[in-house]
Amino acid sequence: MLIPESFSPFKLIMEIRNLSGARLVCVGDDWQSIYHLAGSDISLFSNFGNYVGQHEQLLIEQTYRDSQPLIDITSKFI
Repeated sequence: MLIPESFSPFKLIMEIRNLSGARLVCVGDDWQSIYHLAGSDISLFSNFGNYVGQHEQLLIEQTYRDSQPLIDITSKFI
């Protein structure tokens, strides 16, 4: 599941998880959490462990969306 960018849907997901005992697998991109005016909160990414407790974080370090030369050029600006 994707991590919701705001607390209301996140709280709903956590309540379902707590009631059902389901495991939670999340995929998120902190660079995509840009919609602060719509209720987005970057702390759902930056403080994820505080909200879900014990967890394992795996990083996606290779993209297939863009070519490596484009990534190299743009990373100089980010």
